[in-house]
Amino acid sequence: MAAVQSTTPGKVQAATKKYRQGRNDELEDEVHKVVLDLGFPCRQGAETPSEIGLDHLTGEIDTILADPSTETIWILEVKDPQESFSPRQISDDIDDFLGDRKDYAPKLFTTVGELARFLTEVTADDCESQLST
Repeated sequence: MAAVQSTTPGKVQAATKKYRQGRNDELEDEVHKVVLDLGFPCRQGAETPSEIGLDHLTGEIDTILADPSTETIWILEVKDPQESFSPRQISDDIDDFLGDRKDYAPKLFTTVGELARFLTEVTADDCESQLST
């Protein structure tokens, strides 16, 4: 299907994008606070590999946390909540997440794979000092 050209004025599109990004940023901050309040070592907003001791990272990480009790590393991809009401909106949201348009899930799986290769010799306890901010 051919892409539909938007008739929404550019300034309105820019304002909407800025508003949505603000909501995303607020939600990422809120999730990070909850993780900290729960006592997990974590890091928010790793956008470059060197921030978390990696040589390569395909995308950004919204929050990464370690659970030393289970030796588990969690990678959290935080998305702005939106309510979908129509079947078309629900379908579009699923397509965005699974990869037909925005590739959220494939990007997340790539990031997990990159971290998994790095973490083969590292436990959650070892990551605690690296992740705590």
